[in-house]
Amino acid sequence: MENIKLDTMELKPAFIENNVALLLCAGNLYVPYLSVVLQSILENSSAVYNYDIIIFTSDISIENQIILQEQLQAYTNFSIRFYNVVSVMESYMNLYLSKYYTIEIYFRLLAPNILKSYDKILYLDSDIIVQEDVAKLYTIELSKEYLLAACRDIEWIATYNANQIEKEYVNDILKLKNPQNYFQSGIILLNLETFRNNFTNDLILQFATTQNWTFPDQDILNSVAQERVLFLDPVWNIITGWSEKKRIKNIHKNLDKVLFKEYMAVRSHPNIIHYAGAEKPWLFDDVAFADKWWQYLSRIPILYKKNIEDNLLQAKQERKKLKYKLKRFIKKIAMPFVNLFFPKGSERRKKFKEKLGVK
Repeated sequence: MENIKLDTMELKPAFIENNVALLLCAGNLYVPYLSVVLQSILENSSAVYNYDIIIFTSDISIENQIILQEQLQAYTNFSIRFYNVVSVMESYMNLYLSKYYTIEIYFRLLAPNILKSYDKILYLDSDIIVQEDVAKLYTIELSKEYLLAACRDIEWIATYNANQIEKEYVNDILKLKNPQNYFQSGIILLNLETFRNNFTNDLILQFATTQNWTFPDQDILNSVAQERVLFLDPVWNIITGWSEKKRIKNIHKNLDKVLFKEYMAVRSHPNIIHYAGAEKPWLFDDVAFADKWWQYLSRIPILYKKNIEDNLLQAKQERKKLKYKLKRFIKKIAMPFVNLFFPKGSERRKKFKEKLGVK
């Protein structure tokens, strides 16, 4: 397997026939979870297809690159290569980042103009597992009229329907013509050729610097790709990551009945499980579908497995401490009142946070 370290080298399809191009973006600290994603792809693959995996990164160590390569090396129909995007990103240092959003979320936006020898690619987040052959998703026909294919973000749409502040953000910032078509960007089939014909790296990233987005990469893609999206069956992106009862209750109450029925019909047997909430399975082993994630973890390189198990134990110990209990109590009791009198996104909330010295 070839280990690409120079970002000036042009990437070309790894296989001549039946090439399934996959893109993931991750930093060095996220490599153990990336390894779980790769294991799930591997175990649900087909001998008919060749899997061309590309990792956009800025800091994955050579040691970790070698371990990930060794994880797949027994399979002749798998290739994994690493592409350093540092030089491309250096000109865009004022992109919005936070505790929850690191620079890696923007890397997927570079795909059309870095991967010039590819017509399309399937982007996958690194907090997922797949339970079906991703070749079935990659081979979906994507005509030139579409910039991408993705699943509607059911939870976001339900929240939008019930939240006036969210509607103001959508109308004033995102300027979406149909918010009911807002999609989730963790799994997207990108039509690279059509993107290249419409946008350059500079145009996309300059646009990315214009706002402090709520969901940066996702909001940007929804804004630029609206009305040019092929919507996928929701089975390809079932989201979990916080209280399932609250999530389903919110969706049921505020979502169109047809969409809700479609969503619930596939939720019990997802092709891709996306742990997009704050409660990741490597920190909360009781979150929905966590058992499936841990099954794949049991078969990844021992170094990563031990690292994740240790982190989970530490996380559990931390949650037992008084500070954590107090923080959860305040969040549960006080925050509903804070949100009532200081709505999210409002000028009043902004001034309140400034007084508290909270960013």
